[in-house]
Amino acid sequence: MDSQRQAGLAGARRAGVRHPGAPRIRMWPALAAAGVCLGLPLLASCSTNPGANPSAEPGGGSVRPLELTLSESDPRLIRTNAAIGGASMQALLTGTLSVGRGNCLGVATDKGIAIPAFPQTAVLLDGGRIGIDIQGRQFRVGDQVSFGGGLTVLGEDEKPALAPCLGEGDTDVFLIESFGP
Repeated sequence: MDSQRQAGLAGARRAGVRHPGAPRIRMWPALAAAGVCLGLPLLASCSTNPGANPSAEPGGGSVRPLELTLSESDPRLIRTNAAIGGASMQALLTGTLSVGRGNCLGVATDKGIAIPAFPQTAVLLDGGRIGIDIQGRQFRVGDQVSFGGGLTVLGEDEKPALAPCLGEGDTDVFLIESFGP
């Protein structure tokens, strides 16, 4: 390659411009792999991305925003449109299913009561011990439970609606997106 062409390529690289004669380097596969490898451990702690909701309609081309609502049932539970199955965050919530603040279902852990958001398809069980049925799997108050998913930070508009289940300083809920081991 002549010196004039080498100088032109070097100038284009410094300016961030691809010269027509320069080889094309495809970075997307490498960046995607790095994102998966680096991103998953970050998701294990929490997520503030409601756009990562796996409950979007297949083939719809858009992702529904995350919705959190409080049931009128007794006991109460927080419901979410995040679905069981498919892609999910990788955190694990383990503890004892309990009824806590505001007569809301929670999970007692060694660090306190975690506030789970149950899938919309979850059904409260009555008769005997109170519990919940999630896609045919039944969990009763007092049972050891293990759920996969992750934390989502509550927006200022969501906190008042969920206030009966929240303690002072609670800023997030655990989205149940899978069953633990």
